[in-house]
Amino acid sequence: MNSVMIKSEPRIKSLRRKKGSLRIADELREAIRTGKLPPGLPIVSERKLADSYQVSHATARKATQMLVDEGLLEKHPGKGVFVKDRDDLKVKTIGICVPTLTLSIYSEMVELAEQMITEAGHRLFLIRRDEEKDHSVRPQIVEKYLHKTPVDALVFSSQPAPGEIDAIKQFLPDIRVAAVDADLSKQKLNSVYCNNETGAFLATEHLLMQGIDEVLYIGQHGPTFTARARERGYLSAMNKWNRKPYIINTPSFDFNGGIAGVEQAIKQSRGGIPKAIFAVTDLVALGAIEALRKHGLSVPGDVKIVGFSNLREARYHSPSISSVECHMLDMIKIALRHLFSELTDKHIDSPLNCMLPASLMIRESSQPSWEE
Repeated sequence: MNSVMIKSEPRIKSLRRKKGSLRIADELREAIRTGKLPPGLPIVSERKLADSYQVSHATARKATQMLVDEGLLEKHPGKGVFVKDRDDLKVKTIGICVPTLTLSIYSEMVELAEQMITEAGHRLFLIRRDEEKDHSVRPQIVEKYLHKTPVDALVFSSQPAPGEIDAIKQFLPDIRVAAVDADLSKQKLNSVYCNNETGAFLATEHLLMQGIDEVLYIGQHGPTFTARARERGYLSAMNKWNRKPYIINTPSFDFNGGIAGVEQAIKQSRGGIPKAIFAVTDLVALGAIEALRKHGLSVPGDVKIVGFSNLREARYHSPSISSVECHMLDMIKIALRHLFSELTDKHIDSPLNCMLPASLMIRESSQPSWEE
C-alpha cells in the first residue's frame, strides 16, 4: 500500500513560522481536512517525516501522536500510521438557496456562507432563483439542481414554496434543511427568524406617535410567515392607538410592489394619500417613494415611510429609509453553525427554532419634525 507525505505549501506562511511538532501537526491536519490525505491512507513513516521536515524522530512522533489523540490518525502496530476513517471529516456539500444576487443582503449572505463553509472544510453549492418567478415551479428544485449535485444540507434564505421540502426529502431522505427568515418549526425543520411582529409594531407605533391618524400598510395578506407576522404587528399597533387599519395588498414584495401599492391608494382616493406608510419590505418602501415622487409628493415632507429588513439599498438611499433591522447575516451564521453540528453528530434530533430580536432604525424618511 502506498503512503503519502505532505509537502509544505508556500501559501501557508504562518505555519512555516512554527517549529517542530506543531508545524508538522498543523500541515497534516489541514491535509486531512481538505481531503489531500483521504481516510484509510497511510502517511509516510515517522523517520521519513522527520527527514522531510528536518526535525528529530522524537519530534515527528510527537506530531503524529497529537493527531492520534485528536482522532485524526490511528496507529496500526507493524503497519504504520493511517488517516482515520471518520464520517465527520468527510467533505460535505451545503446548498444555499437565494432569490437573487442583485440585492445586497443576498450577495452578503452568500459571501459569508462561502467563508464559513470553506473554513469548515466543506463545499458550497449555490442555487439562484432569479428566473423562477412562478412559485408553482419551485418544487422542481430537485429536477433542476439536486439531480445534478446532491447536497448534504440545504439553507433557504426565504420561505420555501408549498410542497418543496417534501419533494427534496423524497429525493434526499437524509438531507439536513434550515431556513432563515422563515419558520419551519411545524415541519420539524431548523428555523432562524426575527421577531417580525414586534418589529412591525415598533415601526407602526413610531409613525403613530408623531400624531399621524392614518398609517397605510402596503403588504401581502398571508402568503408567508413573515408577511403574516408583520401584518399582525401593524394591526396590534393600530388597535393600541385606536386607529382604523388601512391595508393594501401589493402583488409582490419588490420595488414594483411598492409602486403598485401607492398607485392603488391614490386611485382609491380616501381623502388623499395617508401621511404615513409602513411597507412590508425595504424594496416596497423604495418603490412607494418613487411612486410618490411621480405624483409630486415628497418623503418625509408629505408622507413618512418605514420599511423592513434594513437593506444597504435603504440605508444609502436619498432620503435614507427608516427600517426594521432583522439581522439577516446573524441568521445565516446561526443556521450554518447548527447544520455543521448536525452533519457531524447524527444524534441531534431537536430542530433549531431561534427567533432574533428586531429593532427600529430611524432615518430621514420618517424623522419626527421636532428632530429635523
